[in-house]
Amino acid sequence: GEQPNYSEQYVNQASETLIGYGLDPKMMLDFSHGNSGKDHRRQIDVAIDVVQQLRVQKRVILGVMIESFLVEGRQDRQTI
Repeated sequence: GEQPNYSEQYVNQASETLIGYGLDPKMMLDFSHGNSGKDHRRQIDVAIDVVQQLRVQKRVILGVMIESFLVEGRQDRQTI
């Protein structure tokens, strides 16, 4: 996305939209990419926010995606 969308506001909005279409409102949140500003170190900030959401609201978050990294930054495809 163009901006982070993991906060409670966006999770609630997405949940309500899914319910409006008659769908199960559960979703998976991505800790990386746009939600961390493409900075792997910020994934922990996203994780803390999501954990707080899980403590206080109904269970619409069914899982998370966390990007692992061995080398910082973008790795272009290597040719052999």
